[in-house]
Amino acid sequence: MADAHLNLALTYEKTGRSAESLTHLSRYLRYEPLGAWAAYARKRLEASRSGSKPAGKVTLFRRLER
Repeated sequence: MADAHLNLALTYEKTGRSAESLTHLSRYLRYEPLGAWAAYARKRLEASRSGSKPAGKVTLFRRLER
């Protein structure tokens, strides 16, 4: 279930649908609160709350470095 939410979030982010992306990042964190992707999700959610744009867009085919 967590991977599905993460993949949807990344897809929505890539297509410019940020509200949907943030919803699925939040849901991802419910299922997978630890790890590199969880840290990525938290960073994106925090950036959206502060109104700043996060640096470095992650695409579906680029691996997140640990």
